[in-house]
Amino acid sequence: MLHQSGEMTEIQRVDFDTWLHQSGTHKRAYDSVVKLWGELDWSETLNREALNAGGLPTQRARGRRPVLPIAGGLIAAAAALAAVLLNQSPASHQMPAPQPVLAETLFETAIGEIRTFELEDGSEVTLAGHSTLAVVQMEQERIVELRKGDGFFDVSKDPQKPFTVRSSQLSVTVLGTRFEINTKPDHEDVSVTEGSVRVAAANGGGTVQLSVGERAVVRRGQVETSTFDLTQSAKWRSGRLSFVNVPLKDLIAETNQYYPGGIYLGEKDVSGLIVSASFRTDQVETAISGIARSLGLSVMETDTGALVLIHAPDGK
Repeated sequence: MLHQSGEMTEIQRVDFDTWLHQSGTHKRAYDSVVKLWGELDWSETLNREALNAGGLPTQRARGRRPVLPIAGGLIAAAAALAAVLLNQSPASHQMPAPQPVLAETLFETAIGEIRTFELEDGSEVTLAGHSTLAVVQMEQERIVELRKGDGFFDVSKDPQKPFTVRSSQLSVTVLGTRFEINTKPDHEDVSVTEGSVRVAAANGGGTVQLSVGERAVVRRGQVETSTFDLTQSAKWRSGRLSFVNVPLKDLIAETNQYYPGGIYLGEKDVSGLIVSASFRTDQVETAISGIARSLGLSVMETDTGALVLIHAPDGK
């Protein structure tokens, strides 16, 4: 470092000492650089070459720290910090202002597991079976990502920090409310049980405002709205699944979040059959057997415990 090289001018030394004693933060930053160079056994020649090699990086990937080779990364970091500390004018001897820190936390449930998580801001999220939620805390905004499965959100009110839930096909923004998001193979939907939300298709296909008792379905970038029965909202939270006039493939996709062995369609031509059913998550085998019979199908169980729906022999 220039301070330890013996090449610092008297003016530079006075400026440096003034900066160093301005605050404990400056002292700790300098001590860290000294310690880092000592651990690396970095020569003064290399020190000068690195400091003269170029400017500081101007941009980093949003939300993720770059992963660098250990030696090269530490050397680059030390050089960058030294350049900031030693190349400031006497009138601007201040550490750079801290940038917003993004910290991602994952919440997950196993197949058949339903859990409620309390977030740092006081909001609560209940995840259905086999679901994943990523939470990102930011200074000016609260953002979470429902990456898989279903979630029921009870958002704490904070007018200064909007709460946004993102998934693969949509985003929901609120200040404080209660709503459910369900992700399906070919669409996603949002149902509001308290307050109001703004729903936007992920690709800019449309935006709608929903209030209590309203639902939005996002499919291939298009948003459709309807009303729903509030008593049927997120019944999975109490360990019960309810379906009203849904395609068989959607019923199976959601039921698979609670059945470890897995449920599969043996023939593609039955995936669109319309089904209405209600059953407990601990009665999946019995329910699937009954649903199959009502549709003229049979259930074959494999050695691994999977259930496969096929056409019944001779139509029986």
